[in-house]
Amino acid sequence: MCMLVTLVSSLSQFQCPFAATTIPKSPKPTSASDEETIDRSQSYLMEGMHFLSEVSSRTKAQTELLTSHQLKFEEGLQALKPLHKINDKTEGEAKELREKVLVLSERNQCPVHYLNESLDYQEELKRLNEDLQWKSDDVISRHAAATKEPEELS
Repeated sequence: MCMLVTLVSSLSQFQCPFAATTIPKSPKPTSASDEETIDRSQSYLMEGMHFLSEVSSRTKAQTELLTSHQLKFEEGLQALKPLHKINDKTEGEAKELREKVLVLSERNQCPVHYLNESLDYQEELKRLNEDLQWKSDDVISRHAAATKEPEELS
């Protein structure tokens, strides 16, 4: 018992003016003050044991709570593993599709280039046809004017 009193008195939260006293070895108190000292020491011991019990209960409750959280976390992690596999598979498929789009895009660049070139040639041809039409109209009108003038002179 003497060791418990010394142990409890060494803890800072349990220190009080009477905690440093030791319990006499004689089984019977010799005076009233010794009896009061023993009662106080026992009271401090009981308080200390009560606090230790509370701390132990809280620690046990927190440990159980953390254990349940750990179990829930592990369950969630197990549930996520198939999703990670699906995600990896989807990323692989997306990469393949991007590569296919790139190949198709490269293939389509050539026909698109030819189409653009053809449209440019078509515009040039249209412009040349308009010029030709204008010049032929001009030649016809000059020819008509030239043929009318000699007839008028005669």
